[in-house]
Amino acid sequence: MFYGASPNTFDKELAIEIDGEIHLKKEVNEYDDGRSYDIEKLGIKILRFTNNEVFTDLEKIIEEILKTIAVLEPPLGGRG
Repeated sequence: MFYGASPNTFDKELAIEIDGEIHLKKEVNEYDDGRSYDIEKLGIKILRFTNNEVFTDLEKIIEEILKTIAVLEPPLGGRG
């Protein structure tokens, strides 16, 4: 299975997803769960936020991203 993600040049394995209302549908949510499982098996941490959170509490999101980055280990072999 292939999942697209924006490439990055950082030394952390982190995916950040911003989900709209469509992700509240059962079948979409089940797909998301399966995709998250597959991605996390690769050692990539996923942070998921809603569109509403982005628009109403961006500071909280930034704080959570920074906290997560602080505890993530760099990938094997590093980057760069």
